[in-house]
Amino acid sequence: MHKWYKSIGYATYSGFYVEDVSHNFTLRFDNFTGGNAGDSLSLHRGFQFSTKDRDNDHNNCAKDYHGAWWYRKCYVSNLNGDYNGNGDKQDGVFWFSFGGSNFDTLRFTEMKIRPM
Repeated sequence: MHKWYKSIGYATYSGFYVEDVSHNFTLRFDNFTGGNAGDSLSLHRGFQFSTKDRDNDHNNCAKDYHGAWWYRKCYVSNLNGDYNGNGDKQDGVFWFSFGGSNFDTLRFTEMKIRPM
């Protein structure tokens, strides 16, 4: 992930996988294993993937925060939020432990998953 002003961060997790459609793509992994971006995914472990038209969380956070994700209370990370430029925006793309303030949006993110 990249901040707007050249900082680059990453986070790694062991045993990462996503369940199939019959389990609403529930997020599973063992542990956060490191990275300078910190851990902003563990809160979401064990939660189902939600979209604005398929709400699997307690609030319909996907609709409220403009992006599909594994929402819980609604989130401390959202890599599928609005790409709305640099700033402090709750509906933007962010990773709380790497933001510097509550909702500093990110310029670039990607998730890489490799076979186990």
